Amino acid sequence: MPNNLLKHFFLAGFLLATLAACSNQDIKPSGDESAESAEPGAGSAQEMPTREEIEAQAQEIPERPMDAETMALLLEAELALYRGELELALDIYEQLTSSTEDVGIAQRSAEIAMATGDPFRFLDAALYYLELAPESDIYAFELAVRALARSAEIEGAWALLSEYPERTYQLRLATSEAVRLAGQMQDKYQIEWLLGKILEAYGEDTENTEVQLSLGIIYEALESHEIARVYAERASVAEPDSMLAFRLRLNALIGIGDNNEAVKVITAWIEEHRDDAETRISLAKMLVSIDQQAALPVLEELAEDYPWSGELLLITAQIHLASDTPETAIPYYQKLAQLGEFRAIAFFNIARIYERQEEMELAAQNYAQVTTANISEEDMDMLFEAQLRLGRLRYLIGEDGHSVFEEMRVAYTDQAVSLFHEEASILMDLGSYPDAITILTQGIADQPDAESLYYSRSVAYERNNQVDLALADLRTMLAKDENNSMALNALGYMLTTNDGDLQEANNLIDRALELNPDDPVIIDSKGWVLFTMGEFEEALTYLQRAHDSLVDEEVISHLAEVLLNLGREEEARQVLQDGAENIPYSELIPETRTRLGLDD
Repeated sequence: MPNNLLKHFFLAGFLLATLAACSNQDIKPSGDESAESAEPGAGSAQEMPTREEIEAQAQEIPERPMDAETMALLLEAELALYRGELELALDIYEQLTSSTEDVGIAQRSAEIAMATGDPFRFLDAALYYLELAPESDIYAFELAVRALARSAEIEGAWALLSEYPERTYQLRLATSEAVRLAGQMQDKYQIEWLLGKILEAYGEDTENTEVQLSLGIIYEALESHEIARVYAERASVAEPDSMLAFRLRLNALIGIGDNNEAVKVITAWIEEHRDDAETRISLAKMLVSIDQQAALPVLEELAEDYPWSGELLLITAQIHLASDTPETAIPYYQKLAQLGEFRAIAFFNIARIYERQEEMELAAQNYAQVTTANISEEDMDMLFEAQLRLGRLRYLIGEDGHSVFEEMRVAYTDQAVSLFHEEASILMDLGSYPDAITILTQGIADQPDAESLYYSRSVAYERNNQVDLALADLRTMLAKDENNSMALNALGYMLTTNDGDLQEANNLIDRALELNPDDPVIIDSKGWVLFTMGEFEEALTYLQRAHDSLVDEEVISHLAEVLLNLGREEEARQVLQDGAENIPYSELIPETRTRLGLDD
């Protein structure tokens, strides 16, 4: 077996791992690694390495012979990693570490164990790696300290660190792991214990940057934001480009409520670090959460610098959309749509803006661009809303809206009844009562058990002066369910307002009231039938009750008319005046005022 076979094997393994990363099956540490995040400008952990970088890593692997069985198991483990089977790969590597006591295999085993998220397997693997590694292997020491901290062995991690007091970078790593774990466990004692040990070993006035960062992490976890800020600022003096120091300082400013200073700090960093797109965009998003207005000019500048960032364009557009000039969002949404990213939400919001501006044709054109081809699974409600609005707009601009609703009823079978209602409502708003009747009749044929369609059709029939047919639909509803309070009330009210049998009307409304005694709509109907029967005083009692619990133009109109008939003209005027203020868009209230001669 050639001596350099292991080196070539690990070279192949590194390539396999790289392929896995490109397939989103890469090995990633579990948990939040923000405290150890790279400094600004550092490359991503998933960047494709060059051939030279791969060979350089391979050169670091000592040449040593491996038997065929070991090589076969190594290959099996690496292939398991490529398939994303971390547990299987770890099982094999743990077996091989034990049988070979090879440092390279032990390192790989510890890294895979860390990626599984199992703190106890990680601890076992890391300590075994440390045992096998030479004393100069700082990486083995680092993994062991991290594993101890992640396994809630805070005292063990500290004991190991105490043997090497000069390794303060590892102190920071262990601190972040311990604080995060203690925070998850809601164990303030461990955090304070670690704080005491660090202060005892290094002193609160330490000049060591890594210790200062460790203390900043701990004080931030303890919500001692002022102290955390002091340590972050000290670390920043020594390492002005340290992202950890910067973020600790920023979190402290936000924690103490100094948002103005936080805005200045973020804005300055974004301006000074023009070569770090990822961090600039990340900080801009943080700026949005602090002060949207302060963030907007920064976002606009970044959108010019990074027109490829769909997320950045979306945030900028959304802030413009929420402003007093939502039309300023359109250029950003248009760029977003061209990128293909967030395409559906871009077209949807452009359409909403045009709809608000009553540019109905442009709105319809953009709603039509929201399709199943460009929308994510979680945004399917947006697709439904876009199609609903498209159907409505096409009716409003005189185009074919019916085909849109037909397609929707096929696509959303569980929404078919509501879609029949929606289409008919649009047609009734347009005064196309015969067309509304046609749609509702189609709906009844398609959904014969949907009693609400009979109710809507009765309304359309009445508005189309086909009262007999309207009454027939309501009686059909009652034949299906004699205790349908909505149908009882509607039939009684319709008989009242269309010169029907008032005694029957009164009886129907009474039955509805028995079923729903507190419904203000039914109470109003009862008052109106009593008024029509000449029982003014009793009618007033019911109408006043309805008015007290429901702001409705019809109730207001009824109450004013009864008051006037009782000779209480000033009260009638006041009811109408208050109603006009509460419902400024009402057409019925001014019509009632004119009809009753109360205009002056």
